[in-house]
Amino acid sequence: MKDTRQIERLEKIFKLLANNHRLAIIKLLKKEPDLPVWYITQKTQSNVKTVSKHLRILLMGGIIERGQHLNEAVYYLSPKNSKLLKYIIKQL
Repeated sequence: MKDTRQIERLEKIFKLLANNHRLAIIKLLKKEPDLPVWYITQKTQSNVKTVSKHLRILLMGGIIERGQHLNEAVYYLSPKNSKLLKYIIKQL
């Protein structure tokens, strides 16, 4: 049972990371936390719709979190990430 849950969790992590847009966002947030959507859009050279979609996926997966700075939402890597995920992010 424990092995099955671990495998399912690993599968979820790998699916979340298996996208170049999401990896670019994670890499950017690793270097510069607390970024608004417009800045992530600029730095990743993507459009707002694409960035917003991938931010939602990363939020739902628990990889990033959203906060508030003045009147705009900002995103940062979750401090609750597993050791494995922190290791993978460190490699980016």
